[in-house]
Amino acid sequence: KNRVRNIERTLARKGDSIPEDVKEKMRQRIAQLKTEYEEIVLADKERKYSIRYRKVKFFERKKLERMLSRNAKEIRESDPNSAEFARLTSDRKQMLEDLQYVLYFPRDMKYVSVLNND
Repeated sequence: KNRVRNIERTLARKGDSIPEDVKEKMRQRIAQLKTEYEEIVLADKERKYSIRYRKVKFFERKKLERMLSRNAKEIRESDPNSAEFARLTSDRKQMLEDLQYVLYFPRDMKYVSVLNND
């Protein structure tokens, strides 16, 4: 960040006396440094959120996995032609979607819990 500011200051102060090819190289360097800085900021953000939400995501994943195993057992025990079977399969589909949400949630965003904590 400081290097970008220094190069921009140099261009502002001595812009008339600097040759055009050097100015272009300085502008390219500014663009390169800005992208590097954005990558660093994103990595810091991902690290911060990863540490903050690690426990929450772990507990939700475990809860969903237990719920899925219970649901599978109930599906095996129920009649395939009953209304309860249809409800159980729709519940299973929702649980699988919730599990996908927990597993693949973007690391650079604040995590929003998928389970209701009563």
